[in-house]
Amino acid sequence: KIYAISKTGNDSNLCSLSSPCATILHVASNVMQSGDTVLVRAGNYSEGEIWLRKSGVSGNALVIKNFPGEKVTLSNAARPFYLDADYITVSGFNFTNGKSLGITGWANRYQRGNRLINNTFKGVIAYDAIGSHGNNHFIAGNVCEVSGSSQGTQGHCYYISYGKNVRILYNVASGAPGYGIHVFDQCRVLIPGGGCDTQGDFKRVISNLLIEGNLIKNSSSRSGLIL
Repeated sequence: KIYAISKTGNDSNLCSLSSPCATILHVASNVMQSGDTVLVRAGNYSEGEIWLRKSGVSGNALVIKNFPGEKVTLSNAARPFYLDADYITVSGFNFTNGKSLGITGWANRYQRGNRLINNTFKGVIAYDAIGSHGNNHFIAGNVCEVSGSSQGTQGHCYYISYGKNVRILYNVASGAPGYGIHVFDQCRVLIPGGGCDTQGDFKRVISNLLIEGNLIKNSSSRSGLIL
C-alpha cells in the first residue's frame, strides 16, 4: 500500500494520497505494515523526534521517502530521526539545522537491513549526521555538507560503530570537524584508570565493511577517514 503525508494533512485522516496524514511518526508506527510505502509531499516539516520501532521484513521493508520530484525538509533538530528496528528505508529527505538520522541498536543490538539513501544533511551536527549500529545496512548516495559539530572533533558525517556487511557507497562527507567516515569500535564503559570494562560493555566487532566511491573533503580538525 502507498500512504501519504502533506503539510495540509491531519493524522486523523486515512493517510491516502487524497486524504494525507501529517507526521512520519504516526504513519510509520500506527498505519504502515511490511512492504508499504509512505510518500511525503513537498514542504518544510517541523516534526521533532521521529523514533521508529516497527520493523519491516527482508524483501518487504517499510519505505519512507519523498514524493518523486518534490523537496522535503526536516528542520526540527531538537531530536534526531531514529531507526530502532529492522528493514526500514529512508530516502530523499533534506535534514537541516544539524538534524541527524541514526540506526540505534537499542531495542536489538544487531539491527539489520536498514537502507539510508539519497538524503542530505546541513548545519551544525552533534555526534554524527548518520550513525550505524548493526548488520547488513546500506548507506548510499547521501550528501553530508555540514558547518561544524556541537561535539567538536567527536562530530562526524558517517559513524560506523559495529556490525557486519555494512555498505557505505557513493556518499559525500564534508565539513565535519572530526572525520568524514568514522569506523571505530569505541568502548562505552571504561575501567577507572584506563582500559575497557568488558563486563559492563560488549565487544564491538566490525567486519566485511565495504567503503567505495565516496567523496571526502574539508574535515576541519582531524581527517577524512579513520579505520
